Amino acid sequence: MVPHVLEAPFSDRTQSLTVLGTALKVLPLEPVVWISLTSPEVTALPEDAPRFPAVVDTGHASSLSIKQEHLGKLVDEAALPILGRPAALVYADGRRASLPRYQARVWLHGFHPDPTRQPRPLRLPTRDGIICYRTANRPREREESGWDWLWRLLGRAPPASQTSAAVAPGPHLPLLGARAFRPLGLTVQVDYSKLTLSIARPDPQTPGTPGSAIAQD
Repeated sequence: MVPHVLEAPFSDRTQSLTVLGTALKVLPLEPVVWISLTSPEVTALPEDAPRFPAVVDTGHASSLSIKQEHLGKLVDEAALPILGRPAALVYADGRRASLPRYQARVWLHGFHPDPTRQPRPLRLPTRDGIICYRTANRPREREESGWDWLWRLLGRAPPASQTSAAVAPGPHLPLLGARAFRPLGLTVQVDYSKLTLSIARPDPQTPGTPGSAIAQD
């Protein structure tokens, strides 16, 4: 295995950052990497491409989930094609919302403790697209429903069909999930005793190594 992120440190305390003019917080024990985004036709990441922190979340099934305001800091949203199949969001109370999926290229920046040995950015597969949490508008009043008084009298919330479908605000930082790692055969190791994160890719010189070739997105 070839390390791409080697023992990148994270913290057990809240960290405050200002990135691209945006105030951010990294919560305790969140393993964070740095990513860039481009439109699908870009084959080499420009050196001056903006970077943004993302939380490595192996329990998140998608490649990347990101808030619209953060997406706009990294790439022109209008330049990203929309996939025809939206992502379905289901709330605990039964409400449903559809989130757009964009075709985009996600680039994972490397980390090495020796500044002279920093790996080049690695393009991650995004076959399922990236999920964008659009900025939610204020929920509309349910003026069309004449039965809200009854549900309030019973001390219950209105049925899911009567509730607002406004989209949740999304993750406080982008979430980099399992589908970004699996196609390349990447390994992710979080060492909570040392508070370090390591991500390694298969050695392309090893014959028959699964994921040794760059997966197409």
